[in-house]
Amino acid sequence: MAERHLQAYFRTRDEAEAAANKLRVLRVRDLEIGRMEDDGSAPVSGVLTALHALNSSDGFTGGGDYPEAALAGGGFGSHGDDRRGEVVLSAIVDPGIFEQAEHVVKDNGGIIGGR
Repeated sequence: MAERHLQAYFRTRDEAEAAANKLRVLRVRDLEIGRMEDDGSAPVSGVLTALHALNSSDGFTGGGDYPEAALAGGGFGSHGDDRRGEVVLSAIVDPGIFEQAEHVVKDNGGIIGGR
């Protein structure tokens, strides 16, 4: 089974860092934390951009902006769903520990996204 991409949203960087520290113990790869841009777009960086491009079918081209449909329906950052924060954590996870990684995110105040 192929590796899976985990993307999660947190209200604060401290929450994301706490989850990241626990995820590192699980040996996830390419873990990265970034902040949503003011316009609701994802942070443009190597891993997050590449992972979204590989894991989406929404026509993302690597420019950093999610399509308007994603913003309207998904509620990124302050756009829409108030439960999602503006700090994004992204990592590559072995399928055998994916559920455990999801629990780590949720236990640290994160919301799973980017499926």
